[in-house]
Amino acid sequence: MWIGGALFIAKVYGVNLGAREILLIGAVSVVLELHWAGIPSGSLLLMAPVFSNLGLPIEGIGILIALDVVPDIFKTDFERDGGHGGGHHSRACRPRAGTDSALFSGGADSSETSATAVPQASSR
Repeated sequence: MWIGGALFIAKVYGVNLGAREILLIGAVSVVLELHWAGIPSGSLLLMAPVFSNLGLPIEGIGILIALDVVPDIFKTDFERDGGHGGGHHSRACRPRAGTDSALFSGGADSSETSATAVPQASSR
């Protein structure tokens, strides 16, 4: 995001960035990524000092914030669902050979477990 965003803003505003500037953005991004706030698009706010040192207009960060909304939607969905997709079908969720399958099925007799799991209302 850092290098791509800086190159995009440089192209929009007609600022030429050389190899030195691109390497500087890469090095600064590694250091600052360790310290950004855990808020959506929080790292974009840290780009302001980098932009001012490179001669890029800081107003370009507003463009990046507006454009970051769409990828952020997909990023949030991927991060929310990414850790849960494969777990349901993996071998770790199945009982291993030699274990009591009643532990995984909810009990030996389903009528016993349902009667003990949900207390019945007493009639008076």
